[in-house]
Amino acid sequence: MSEHSAAAGQVRAWRTPVNWPLRIGLALLALILLLAWIGPKIAPHDPVKPVYIVQDPATQAFVKPPFRPGQMPGFLLGADTLGRDTLSQILWALRPTLILVLAAAAVRLLLGLVIGVASGWSTGWFARLLGSITTLAVSIPVLLVALCLVAAFGPQWGVWAFVLGLCLTGWAESARVIHDQTSLVKTQPYVEAAHALGAPGLGAVSRHVLPHVLPTVWILLPLEISTALLATAGLGFLGYFVNAIWVPLGDWTAVRVAGQPELGQMLASGALIVQQHPWLLLTTGATIFTLILTFNLLGEGLRRQADPTRVRRRQGRLGRAVERASRSASQLALERLAMGSGGLVTALGVGALLLLISISTVALLRTSAIPTAASVIEAPGGHLWAAGRHDAQGTYWANRLGPTQPQIVWSLKDEAGWAGGPAVAADGTVYLIAKDGRLVAVNPAGDVIWTARLPGEPFGAPALSAEGNIYVLDRAGVLYVLGPEADLVGAVQADPGVAPLSSPVVDANGVAYFATERSMVAVRPGGSVVWRVSLPTYSYLNPQPILSADGQYVFFEDIALDAATGRTVVGASDALLDRFLVGADGKLYLAGQSGFAAVTLDGEGAHIQPQGQIDLLNLSLGQRIPAAAGVAPSGRFWVFYSSPFDAAKLLWTEANGHTLNVVNYTWSGGTGRLVGLSANGTVYACGSNGRTQRGGVLECSSYLVDRPAETWKLEIEPGGALVGGALVDGRLYIVSGNALVAIEDGEENR
Repeated sequence: MSEHSAAAGQVRAWRTPVNWPLRIGLALLALILLLAWIGPKIAPHDPVKPVYIVQDPATQAFVKPPFRPGQMPGFLLGADTLGRDTLSQILWALRPTLILVLAAAAVRLLLGLVIGVASGWSTGWFARLLGSITTLAVSIPVLLVALCLVAAFGPQWGVWAFVLGLCLTGWAESARVIHDQTSLVKTQPYVEAAHALGAPGLGAVSRHVLPHVLPTVWILLPLEISTALLATAGLGFLGYFVNAIWVPLGDWTAVRVAGQPELGQMLASGALIVQQHPWLLLTTGATIFTLILTFNLLGEGLRRQADPTRVRRRQGRLGRAVERASRSASQLALERLAMGSGGLVTALGVGALLLLISISTVALLRTSAIPTAASVIEAPGGHLWAAGRHDAQGTYWANRLGPTQPQIVWSLKDEAGWAGGPAVAADGTVYLIAKDGRLVAVNPAGDVIWTARLPGEPFGAPALSAEGNIYVLDRAGVLYVLGPEADLVGAVQADPGVAPLSSPVVDANGVAYFATERSMVAVRPGGSVVWRVSLPTYSYLNPQPILSADGQYVFFEDIALDAATGRTVVGASDALLDRFLVGADGKLYLAGQSGFAAVTLDGEGAHIQPQGQIDLLNLSLGQRIPAAAGVAPSGRFWVFYSSPFDAAKLLWTEANGHTLNVVNYTWSGGTGRLVGLSANGTVYACGSNGRTQRGGVLECSSYLVDRPAETWKLEIEPGGALVGGALVDGRLYIVSGNALVAIEDGEENR
């Protein structure tokens, strides 16, 4: 063999092989991170918007979902049984899934690092204790622990139940690896020399042990991510996924609830319809497989990159010569000098891990938070509570926060008792009606400002106009308009001889609308009738007219009228419980007992787009009827169910019909009523608990949208019954038959 051939063979022998796992893993990771970042922006469809039918442009035939991949234009990966685009769901699902597993992996590594270094460095009983704990944690499957924790605490803790479940025992494997690495490093000569020179134990660990262990931590990070991802997929397949868990409703019933798309959720949904539509399970499974493969390749690539043999090959001849030369009598001093910056290396490595945990935690808080937004509906004139349901649209939604640690600050009783109210003006004045026909004005301190006696027996709650006038109906159908100082502005009997059905609502121009047993009436501020039209029918469910957000239409149950002329735009439907509602997002909806739809009016009729169905059987709603319903500014639906035979229930759902939360009240049948909703989605309701012979105790409670457990409960009055309520800045007004009660936080909680 020639000298040239021998030299070439020696070069090939020391040539560093291409680290293909690292290159492929980095390329895939870059693509995944890019899609996770821009995925929601490039998604072709809304991931939760259902599509009930699509026309095939080739055959002109109408096709119902599910769609297989490529079957219909615009649905590259197909659609599920509700017509939700699979590609859009995957693009939206990448980010929350990756954030969850990254947070879990970072916490697991931090725990593994602390416990592994502590057990590897220490000796005696403490080392044996940590070793036993690690062995116990390794022996318990992570999936089993996560399943138990999510099932037990998921409704209360949400996404944090997943993080805790994945981390409680998931740190053990990393701790074992780091323990072995620490045990090896602590026997090295430079560590023994540090001991001989009097270095403290903690200082030796931070300067001489952790700098050698931290590279192993970063190698373990992608492997931990893939392990957490696999466990998350397993939980999803079993029906437990991020912000969407099994909520028990009784001894034998439960309901699956869902939020924005997440890969575990999609895997569970695909498993349920695998026979009818296997493509959702296949595409979601392929996505999860690709993610796991990416992080496994990355971990293997980092392991190869840190291999000492590979490091020596990368050094070349000159590097190896320098390494051999450095093995001299001064080796110990050189190593001590090199390790002098070990504290800085340790601080940077641990700080990077803590920074990773902090970033993922903030991202989890942002992605798992219930979306909130301000209501686009405001009462005219800036009034705090202008009608029985807050505003002329009947949203119940106040852009204010109520009490969180409440107490009764004052109570105003009346000998005759209270019959209706309250309405709260912009200056805080509270208006309510006494049973003997008096309109009473009360200041925020609980003092009566003035009293005005009405000629007839009052009916319902007062309403406020933008100018501050107070509108009150009596049982003979006479509408009274009073000024802020109790002066009579006007009065009119709009429908002679017919009793009213509802309290009035007032638009921005001061026109009042109310329903009688025969007609719908519009009345000007001065008392003249704008129009009166006959009503075909009405239900017994507290019928109340509402206005559209722009004031163009007035709605009464499932009838839509032109607000200017009274012309019928949409007539009554065959469904008895259907009714229009205006959401706090300003949009129009049609709600029934078991579903809801978005509605668009064009002056000639209604265009209805179904959005979601409510499973009455699985939700154990029984004979309950929707006493109140609405839409939050974020687009979520809520329904308050009541019944004279059963306790009340409150249901929160996503726009696509997936149940988000179910609240079971304990109040006696038919006594529960909704009071209002605050800016953060807190629901305030009151009812009688039925614990006394006098008819029970009137009590009020609050629930957050994402918590099935009440945030507080407060007893108001023994034997009381709810007349009305209002939510203002930091205060809740409750009107019972005997008292007006002001509730707010105590001094220590303000």
